[in-house]
Amino acid sequence: MPKTIAFLFSGKIESPTNLALLTGMDALDKSQYTPIAFVEDMNGSFTKKLQKQKLKLVPFQLKCPVDPKASRLKGAWQTFRNSLMVLMLVKHYQIDFVVSAEMGLILAFSPGVYAAHKKIIWMQESLWEDYPIAELWSGYMGGLFVSSEKVLKSLPPSLQYHAKILEPPSFETALKKKEIAKNYIETLLKDCN
Repeated sequence: MPKTIAFLFSGKIESPTNLALLTGMDALDKSQYTPIAFVEDMNGSFTKKLQKQKLKLVPFQLKCPVDPKASRLKGAWQTFRNSLMVLMLVKHYQIDFVVSAEMGLILAFSPGVYAAHKKIIWMQESLWEDYPIAELWSGYMGGLFVSSEKVLKSLPPSLQYHAKILEPPSFETALKKKEIAKNYIETLLKDCN
């Protein structure tokens, strides 16, 4: 039975990792994986690119946005307020993995996905700043991937130990050779099995 992968997108952020994920989703072997894109803003500029793919798009709205720079207490409150909705999505769509390069979305989904005993793959492509709630939830990830050695060195020491470097292909490369984007996503998933 294929494993269901939920890709989380705000619909607005056209980052290199989001673009690599987008181009690789359709290339996944459908006998092994069923990709679903959860999109927060169905009118966002990135959503238009998603709509060109043959993907199932599921709109969602967070009950409470998560500020990665919030204190642990406030951040924990923000993340837990989304848990019931996330648990319902995980159960309804029978999700096995959640993948995202957008920290606010990953943090919003973390408690619910963890409670459902599913795996989150977190992809960090920007330098780490002061993210108290992110440090708390990163320990519950199925995998933490960074886009470069520079990003890895910016992580707190406790996270550096668990993180792996996996540089996303450029959007142009991924578009020309979907096999490269497919391999990128499959590497993430295999590493977390």
